[in-house]
Amino acid sequence: MDVTGGHLPVALDLPARRIALRPLARSDFHEPWFDYAYRNEGEQPAVHRPLEDLLDWAEGQPSRLFRLIAHTTRCGSTLLANHLSLRPDTLVLKEPVFLLDAALHALRARDATERRAAHRLLRALLACCDATAEAHGRRLVVKLTSWTSLVVLDALGGIGGPARWLLVWREPAEVVASLGASPPSWRGLRDDPALRAALGLAADPGGEGDIAFHAGLWRALVEPFVGAVRDAPVRLLDYVTLAADPAGALLAAERWLGLAGTADLPGGFAAACGRYAKSADGEPFDPAGTHRRPALTPAGRAAVRRITDPALALVRTGTPLVTAEAATEGGRPR
Repeated sequence: MDVTGGHLPVALDLPARRIALRPLARSDFHEPWFDYAYRNEGEQPAVHRPLEDLLDWAEGQPSRLFRLIAHTTRCGSTLLANHLSLRPDTLVLKEPVFLLDAALHALRARDATERRAAHRLLRALLACCDATAEAHGRRLVVKLTSWTSLVVLDALGGIGGPARWLLVWREPAEVVASLGASPPSWRGLRDDPALRAALGLAADPGGEGDIAFHAGLWRALVEPFVGAVRDAPVRLLDYVTLAADPAGALLAAERWLGLAGTADLPGGFAAACGRYAKSADGEPFDPAGTHRRPALTPAGRAAVRRITDPALALVRTGTPLVTAEAATEGGRPR
């Protein structure tokens, strides 16, 4: 299977063991969502191939180092991914559905053999995207859907596997307030036993409430990364730092991910910040806080603290992305 000829995965049909692929877009693709990265307006029909073709191809590939963005949701990760996508030599895939489907398949594996096969598929999908980016002279960055980072981390053999990670996070009470006001697109999975097990949450008969679930989600998402040794291939970027200095955060992220960034963006950083929204007419990124959700009640904040405080303490002692050393360009202070 020729995956280096400009084709990206776009959909999985797991019961039929087939994958759909489309050619990479000819023009620049700066839109927030993955669907704009390939030609989907009738230029060419999707190519459907057996999954075994992809898996066989991946077995013969050299080892690859993936650049992955994990996040706690509602923390500015979309803004960062949008900035990264403005560079002409990057291919940024933002929460592609095929990876979410593959991760859910791995979560629901019935035994160790089935889970190993699902992990093999996840690695093959990442390798396919990386090879396609390379064939077009680009470097791949994947922003994962929040909970899928746990599955991908497992599939790659843990924090020491073939990936360089950037964890974007925000104070848990703010994340929980946002998720409560506007649930995530995958909210239908909240009661999925496999997902709850992956998050370290017990089965909920319906009495837990959103605050406890979302706080447990936040804790589960950060713990695998902040518990790593300081020289592990992971850095942390918090919402406050990103909002205060998006240009500095972008340049630091590019250095960490091994991308050759420059100080300028097409249209400037102010215009790029307006592209935070997940749809063309959505609300812009607003560091001033105009669009922030109402704060939790005191009781709600106390509930979040009980669940997240130990993990939050670890986050605050983790290795930040933006340090005095990282805030230099070419050896000179910014």
